[in-house]
Amino acid sequence: MIYDTVEHSSRYDQVHPRVGQLLRYLRSHDWDEFGEGKVELDGGKIFFSIYDSETKDDDELHYEVHKDYIDIQFVLEGEELLYYGNLPADAEEIEADEEEDYYYFEKPETRLSHIHFCPGEFIILFPGELHAPGGMTDQGKCTVRKFIGKVLAE
Repeated sequence: MIYDTVEHSSRYDQVHPRVGQLLRYLRSHDWDEFGEGKVELDGGKIFFSIYDSETKDDDELHYEVHKDYIDIQFVLEGEELLYYGNLPADAEEIEADEEEDYYYFEKPETRLSHIHFCPGEFIILFPGELHAPGGMTDQGKCTVRKFIGKVLAE
């Protein structure tokens, strides 16, 4: 996992060739020009969308991992808590969407860490890293506008 500010994103261009491709693309475009819907690059090996969602109470969150894609998230407006931690070896998958590369798990009994995710910040989550975005902050529920990018990790 990598967590930093957008102004430092060029530091991570070498993490993976497609991660660098997506980060360079984003730095060269105005995010306001993107409407709703999916944008694909590199023959679908990179794609992203911008969407709005409401933050949720902890008991409403979805704990997920991805197996094939690197997940890149930027907060554009609003604030949320993003929980992350190690996926326990005995964790049972409760739901899967293989086509979209989402694998959901019950909230682990082990301790999770969290990030207070704000505009101008981004996170890169690698395959197998457990995370639960969209948590409500102590400010209460709010709408969060986020960029969600997926990069094929092969």
